Amino acid sequence: SIAIQSAYRGAVERKRYSSSLRAVTEGVVALQAIARAARQRKAWSERTTAVMTAQARSKGIQQGDAAVAIQSVIRGSQQQKQRSQQVGAAASIQAFLRGSQQRKELSQQAEAAASIQALARGSQQRNKLAQQADATASIQGVMREPIERKAD
Repeated sequence: SIAIQSAYRGAVERKRYSSSLRAVTEGVVALQAIARAARQRKAWSERTTAVMTAQARSKGIQQGDAAVAIQSVIRGSQQQKQRSQQVGAAASIQAFLRGSQQRKELSQQAEAAASIQALARGSQQRNKLAQQADATASIQGVMREPIERKAD
């Protein structure tokens, strides 16, 4: 019974560790991708702004037109930033749900283990009582023999 429980707990723990490690790895990879994308967007925005400003100066474009172009780039950058935040929020929600599911599974497994343990203990007690009953009957049989001989 203890060996079975130990093996079961080990299997559950290995599975939980494997899934946790996988989730952490996926999270790290996603975070790295988000960080790289953010760096690229920032560099792109800076290059675009510099190029547009230089072009505006070299072409003699009026200051208002250059401002409109710069504002367009800035709006695009803001939208990308907002999208990045939304992706981060979605990842947080997913992580919470995964954690909740893991805790629920662990709770169910603990209840199952407790049920198995209770059944095993009950079986052991019944076997022990049966042995005690057999021993009692044997002792009573041995004790009754001399009494029955005297009565004959």
